[in-house]
Amino acid sequence: MSQTNHYRQVSKKEAKKHNAKLNSLLKEFFAFLDRQPKPTAEEVRTEFRRAETSWKVYCIQNRLDIRTSLLFNAKVSYEWERKYVEKPQ
Repeated sequence: MSQTNHYRQVSKKEAKKHNAKLNSLLKEFFAFLDRQPKPTAEEVRTEFRRAETSWKVYCIQNRLDIRTSLLFNAKVSYEWERKYVEKPQ
């Protein structure tokens, strides 16, 4: 295996690990939102900050790019629009 292919394999493995962590945090956050009884707005803000901070700390610890640390916010925003915002008929 060439050195380039080796680095590519390592990068894919690392990307999967990081993506799994992000997906875990997102799943936890949306499970929190969907629980019964519904959380208050303040509880949602607190949980969002906790999860966002956890992701940012993970990114720093793993020396990930600053743009990667913004993925949590982007994915929450996308899913929020898709799941919770009323669409006009």
